[in-house]
Amino acid sequence: MNVKGLFSLKHHKDETSRYIAFFVRILLVYIIWFSFRELMEKSSWLRPLWDDLHFFFSKYYILMARPFLEMLIEAPLYVNTSNIFLPGGAQPLYVAPHCVGIAPMAIMSLVFWWNILPLKRRLRFWIYAMCTIVFLNWFRITTLGYMLHAGWKQFFYFSHSYTYILMIYGALFWVMLAFYKPYFDHPSLENPEQ
Repeated sequence: MNVKGLFSLKHHKDETSRYIAFFVRILLVYIIWFSFRELMEKSSWLRPLWDDLHFFFSKYYILMARPFLEMLIEAPLYVNTSNIFLPGGAQPLYVAPHCVGIAPMAIMSLVFWWNILPLKRRLRFWIYAMCTIVFLNWFRITTLGYMLHAGWKQFFYFSHSYTYILMIYGALFWVMLAFYKPYFDHPSLENPEQ
């Protein structure tokens, strides 16, 4: 395999070279994402835009979670762009910038848009991935708010740190496997099925 073939997903006849090219592509996606994120976080003139993007998502996740959380706890909630204030003296739920799904959205967007599979397939799976991320983050915020309200701190911390992260990335892994199935099933990708 030559250097050009290492970065391309096309014209791989043997399975080993296809897997190597696939993993190199995924590694490059993570390098691109990490570099972009570092630039946005470290740049004094880009940082305000980066923070605004996080607050935008945070605000809408909170607005989506609020009615369901009010139904679960049977009480009105007060919210702002990054907090849900729970009744009864419970600790407020802070929706942190790293909890709004920008990283998986960016990574999955790069994975789906930077490859050789048909455009219709890429668009369909990109929509599946974005809907999965939004739904699971909404579910995460809603259930974490309920756990805080109920006083289940041990479940809150375990779920926040492990369960939901595994759930989100696990679901996205399955979406990605389904997306790349034609790539690994066809020896040549000149005309992969949709």
